[in-house]
Amino acid sequence: MEEKEPLITLSYLKAPFWTVDTLFWNVPKNSYDIYFLYSVFQKIEWKKYDESTGLPSLSKTTINNIKVNTTSYNEQNKIGQIIKLIDHAKFLQQRKLKKSNY
Repeated sequence: MEEKEPLITLSYLKAPFWTVDTLFWNVPKNSYDIYFLYSVFQKIEWKKYDESTGLPSLSKTTINNIKVNTTSYNEQNKIGQIIKLIDHAKFLQQRKLKKSNY
């Protein structure tokens, strides 16, 4: 049985990228920490906002209307740095497993 793609796949990219018509991106304002927002976006139940009748779909308007709770930039930054460390540790562990052919 073929596994279906998720409605939303989140990625964090620092480098320039080529967009397609099914891609949404976020460039945070100065008052938001990108790692904090990345973790918040991972917690959103995106399927709840699915507007499709066939293939999964979200509109820009729907995404822009999703409300999220935030805190001060300093607190976001502290949380974001912890998330960044955890993600890096996870990446290193995955790389070790891949090298050991586990």
